[in-house]
Amino acid sequence: MIFLGGTNDLGGGLHTYERHNDLDDSDEFAAKVADAVFAALKQLYVTAKENNAHCVCLSIFEHGGDDPQKKTVYSYINRARALIAEKQKDYCSNPENNASFFDLGKEFPYFGIDEESRKELWGDRIHPSQKGYEQIASLILKHFRSTVLPLLKIAEVEKKEDDEKNAQK
Repeated sequence: MIFLGGTNDLGGGLHTYERHNDLDDSDEFAAKVADAVFAALKQLYVTAKENNAHCVCLSIFEHGGDDPQKKTVYSYINRARALIAEKQKDYCSNPENNASFFDLGKEFPYFGIDEESRKELWGDRIHPSQKGYEQIASLILKHFRSTVLPLLKIAEVEKKEDDEKNAQK
């Protein structure tokens, strides 16, 4: 199962929690929202694990913009996004969780690319364009082939070996 979640929750965090102007740009507020978003994501990951599904946890991609009035909001969102990604990496580092992490924020950036690429890959400061979504799909497929597919093949071989042992009994 492939999960990309929490994107809208980051913006919703601005409305969900009681906030004060001095708190909106604080690390404390970003951490509070990141904890809540990850807790919800983790419930999905655990459900996948309980159903013997490998879980691909995608980080939330960057959100950007040059609007000075929203600079504080983007700053908070990107700090919370980074904190969630760290929690996802930590979760996926435990082999018992049957999960892998794909850093979509790193592989599909908003910042650090030229303006022409941004116009081509991003529909606005939050949503990718059609071409952007196609690139994201290609990136996820590459991750799936290199990380998940080998795990599935190993599981298939192990099942076949178990079946052969049971047949010999």
